[in-house]
Amino acid sequence: MAKKQNKKNVKIHFINFIKLYNPALDKFIFGEYPTVEAMVNFLESNTLKDIIVVPTHKLGLQHLKETSILCSGFNAKHIYKSAKDLVVELKKLKIPYLPFTPTIFGRRDEEWLIVEIGEIQVHLFTESLRKDDDLLERWLDQPSDDFIEWNRRLNNKYYGKK
Repeated sequence: MAKKQNKKNVKIHFINFIKLYNPALDKFIFGEYPTVEAMVNFLESNTLKDIIVVPTHKLGLQHLKETSILCSGFNAKHIYKSAKDLVVELKKLKIPYLPFTPTIFGRRDEEWLIVEIGEIQVHLFTESLRKDDDLLERWLDQPSDDFIEWNRRLNNKYYGKK
């Protein structure tokens, strides 16, 4: 796991993923999809912490977007406000050919929210839930092939898939 120290002294962890820091990429640009750096910069400005960037496609997690960003907030109100602000900023970009409007997945009082834009997925957790439910550890510790096969057979049995 490589670590990168950014300008605000917040550690950003890149797993199998290293990019050179480019200040031009850390801002949202009207009409363009946001970069990972711009998303991280926005999250930092909203006082979210423990920001981790995970190239989920390199971990073999094909059901997720190409890149996931995990971060923590103080409480459910804080992460909802941050997610709402992020969605508002993303809508202001007026990105052409956007397949769907950015929205918040989750309710105002939940401790885990998701915002998606293009191939970036942002997971916002409360500190307590993030400690209890280590999503990154789950992604890194993928199930065995035997478990996947057993699960497939079980689903076929109950849902009639062949």
